This record gives sequence, C-alpha cells and structure tokens, in this order.
Amino acid sequence: MGGNRRAIWRAGAFIRVEGNVVASMRAWYCVSLFGLIMSTGCRSNVYELLDVTGKVLTCDGRAAEGGTIIFTPIDDPAASGRPRGQPGREARGVVNADGTFKLTTFGKTAQPGVVSGRHQVSFEAPPTKRPVLTSGDKQALGPEGTKVREQEIAAMPVYPPLTCSTAVDPGEVTVNSPTDVFEFTLKKK
Repeated sequence: MGGNRRAIWRAGAFIRVEGNVVASMRAWYCVSLFGLIMSTGCRSNVYELLDVTGKVLTCDGRAAEGGTIIFTPIDDPAASGRPRGQPGREARGVVNADGTFKLTTFGKTAQPGVVSGRHQVSFEAPPTKRPVLTSGDKQALGPEGTKVREQEIAAMPVYPPLTCSTAVDPGEVTVNSPTDVFEFTLKKK
C-alpha cells in the first residue's frame, strides 16, 4: 500500500486508515449492532397471547359443562425464547354447555389468550354445591356485604358430579398459533 494509506485489523474487520477513521469504525459498529439486533431482537413478543379455543368432553362423550380447563406453560427456554423460570402465566377457560372453551390469562388484568409453546393441561371439576358463608365471613363483610355476597352465591350455577376423573387426554399440548383448536376428553375413573 502506497502513500499514507494502510490497513489494520480490528475486531474482525479491516479498517482503512486514511481520511476518516472514525467513519470506518462507526460503520463497522453499526453493521455489528445490526447483526446483533437481527439475531436477538427480531423475535415477536415471547409473552404474546394467542386466542385459542377448544372443547372438553367427558368420558361419556358429553360436554364437561361448568368445569375449568387450565393450560400451564412448561418452562422450556430453548423452545419458547422466554427466560428460565419465567414461562408465562397459566390460562384458564370455563367449559360452556356445548363443551367449548376460550382461554383467558390472568395477570394484573384478565386478557384473552395463552402464551405460545408447550403446556401441561389440567381440569377442575365443575362446582357441585354452592359455598357457604361462615360466621367469620359474615362478620368481616358486615350486614350489607353479607347480603350482597349471599345473592351472588345464590346465582352461582351448580352441576351434577362427574362420572369421569378430572385427568384429561391429552395432558400436554403445544400452542403454535391463534388458529389452534384443542379437543380434550376426561379419562374414566
């Protein structure tokens, strides 16, 4: 190289040392930063909620009405992109009279949907009796609060006991997109 031109090797790139060294360094820095952003920052929000739906049937083929289906995210950072120990919040859905459900994730506020990835699936049986207020409850609520709560309890639906267990099949699913529709069956006792 002639004159006062020379090339030096810095951090994996040749930089021409002539005229504007700072501009060359700045260009290299921008290219490196762009590469870093492309490799880590182009993922969508790993906690984005997807609207998924499904159906839960009893072992007899009837709708598991009034029960609650629960999706609990499995801690799998390699597959989900979420930090270890932070797989996301569980999502729940109450089963309708036709067996269908729609999931809601409960955090600071309730939001429709569930995080993507692998989930353990469980089921809570529908209520077969209404709760009863204890004397301590009534004392804490006061007369007006007790009256309101007793009205709420009277309006709560109750269902016949299930003839099946609360174990669901399949017990694990993978949520990939908002178009996912899942079908579960309660196992026999």
